[in-house]
Amino acid sequence: MSQKKPSKSEVSNYSNDELFEFFKEALFEGNFDLAEKCIKELLRRVESNEVESEEEKIKYYKGMGIFQEMINNEELAREYFLKSLEIKPDDDEALNHLRKLSGLEDQSE
Repeated sequence: MSQKKPSKSEVSNYSNDELFEFFKEALFEGNFDLAEKCIKELLRRVESNEVESEEEKIKYYKGMGIFQEMINNEELAREYFLKSLEIKPDDDEALNHLRKLSGLEDQSE
């Protein structure tokens, strides 16, 4: 059932759902090179209006935000979480990530 992961030149051959699954697996495995390739292709599709679903756009923006957090690029992470909030201003997940990045999240759980 496991599908072969895309190479650098193959990412455009996969559906949005497949690429997002590859992205999540790659993040989990610490394969940031593949994760970045997948999420960049998804965002390219968003920017070129190949993705119409607002839900998908939000998911990909938050995915890139999480990726940027993981590689310690807080400024770019903020930008992507803010892009998702432009579409859905009350998105709790994006708001929580922004609070964390701003140091406003309560660390005493």
